[in-house]
Amino acid sequence: MANFRASLAIVDRLAKADPESADRQTELAMSHEKIGNVLAERGPLLTALGNFCAAHAIAERLAKTDPSNAGGQLDLAMSHDKIGDLLAQQNKLPVALKSYRASLGIFDCLAKADPENAGGQLLLALSHEKNCSVLVQQGNLASGLASYRFAFAITEHLTQADPGNAGCRATSPRRI
Repeated sequence: MANFRASLAIVDRLAKADPESADRQTELAMSHEKIGNVLAERGPLLTALGNFCAAHAIAERLAKTDPSNAGGQLDLAMSHDKIGDLLAQQNKLPVALKSYRASLGIFDCLAKADPENAGGQLLLALSHEKNCSVLVQQGNLASGLASYRFAFAITEHLTQADPGNAGCRATSPRRI
């Protein structure tokens, strides 16, 4: 953690020295995310959430600056997921669902833009599963089932397209 914090301080200075550099801003977001990941495991969770929100703010700003950059959109979706995961872990389901829905929207756009990208399709399926999990916990079984079926259809398609892909088989939800 000490190394991550030292790295954050250095990257923060570099980012402030060159605020127009998307690379520096991305490095700053990644530094916040690394600290958030450690804190999400060890606590305090509120501080972890602060780091994830700082990374998210940077990802959101970069994504708005260049909406056609798929990598920037992916970073934004992943930041929504990180926040959603932490909120779901704290049983703050309505706001977790809001974060998951935001990431789902981005993953859906990315998957539609590049339907042959199996990794992107798999991220979309996993996003549907996260939405499903929160919806079911909230008692919204019909919407949860619909989201689950989307996830299943995607992973089933991926598995049929590449039967040797163990990653798709391992993440594929069971048929309901």
